[in-house]
Amino acid sequence: MNSLSFSASAKSENFVGRDFIFTAINNFLHCYPKGYFTIVGVPGSGKSAILAQFVRQNPHTIYYNAQIAGKNRVEAFFPEACTQLNLLLENLSSTPPQPSPQTMTETGFINANEGSWLFSNLLQQVSENLPDQKIIIVIDGLDGIDINSQAVGTNLFYLPRYLPDQIYFIFARRPYQKSHSGLLIEAPSQILA
Repeated sequence: MNSLSFSASAKSENFVGRDFIFTAINNFLHCYPKGYFTIVGVPGSGKSAILAQFVRQNPHTIYYNAQIAGKNRVEAFFPEACTQLNLLLENLSSTPPQPSPQTMTETGFINANEGSWLFSNLLQQVSENLPDQKIIIVIDGLDGIDINSQAVGTNLFYLPRYLPDQIYFIFARRPYQKSHSGLLIEAPSQILA
């Protein structure tokens, strides 16, 4: 169990209730071939515990907590998410993953074009090589992402605008105006507030 999975496990300890949220997530996963599902709530409303319980119930889920100190920057998310996707490909597929190109610029920022391309390409590989497997990436604390750690005008964490089939993202965040969301997506989406 990696440290991020341990964090999810600790947050879901003694979790009870909120069945309607799990029903909404599962309905979304079964109604759409791909997409973004977002849980919105005020601080202390249990968003993190809900996501942690979901991860605990779905062991192949990739979990990332952007609220952990030092984990709210794209250069922390990218290697963790790509490593977990590559491991998933290695464990569940006979096709080895493609090597990852270097995406850091001389300033330390991940190059927007290469970073976005790399992540989208890896998600496409996963989708093609695991056609019967739903891949769910959970990001807790979406509102805590440091947008200054990436190029202006790009999606938070370079999340893809378009998703391949069987790829889902589930987020938790605090309420904010849609104009400040930092996401431009062209995929099925649902917000549960």
